[in-house]
Amino acid sequence: IRSREDLDVHLMRNPDERGRYSDRALHHVSFGAVGALRDIRSIAGAQIFEGSVSEHLVLSSQVTPTTLKSNDIIYIGPFNALGTLLRNPIFHASGFAVGNTYDELIDKKSGRRFRSDGAVLADNQIPRRDYGYIASLPGPSGSHILYISGMRDPAVVQMAELSGNASMIAKLRKIGGAADGAFEALFLVRTLGNTPLSSELIIARPIRTKGIWDQPGASQNFPNEIYEIDRSK
Repeated sequence: IRSREDLDVHLMRNPDERGRYSDRALHHVSFGAVGALRDIRSIAGAQIFEGSVSEHLVLSSQVTPTTLKSNDIIYIGPFNALGTLLRNPIFHASGFAVGNTYDELIDKKSGRRFRSDGAVLADNQIPRRDYGYIASLPGPSGSHILYISGMRDPAVVQMAELSGNASMIAKLRKIGGAADGAFEALFLVRTLGNTPLSSELIIARPIRTKGIWDQPGASQNFPNEIYEIDRSK
């Protein structure tokens, strides 16, 4: 049960458990996100946003409509930690859909599947594949949102390093080519244990953002999200 809304649905379905489960207001931050935050100053300065930058860190679960309206946002973390307010707009616009788990993305047009090896148990001597994701999206009131994400922690760390490179971001914007600067890019990340070794650009393209903030429901049924699955029926 990943949110207060999911807990409410669970308790409505199982009223006999109301005295057994309660909201403890606990939050978690992935190891990769914590490591990537050291580069936040270089990321913010990599020609993403205009003007001076005043940094304020919040959990994605604490992002509110007011936050979206009043701020430029940099999200740093894996796909499975994206809060609803940040997740639905990007996947309404994206050419990808989340698969059966957050370790898989499906290209909507071709059906091609990209899966992380992160769920495979192995020692740290065997190189594995992970996938990182960078996207830029206009906010609902003229602000901007930058997504620095991926399937597992190593990919998040690698994407944070790439995003601190102004020339890399400029290259992605040029490849994307969208008038509003909206793009998405998927990278193959080679890892050894939790250490990213290298990355390779797989897909970079513009994304359509018209109407994404007017959608009444979720962009898809996401893994393990009771509340959004119920609401989409």
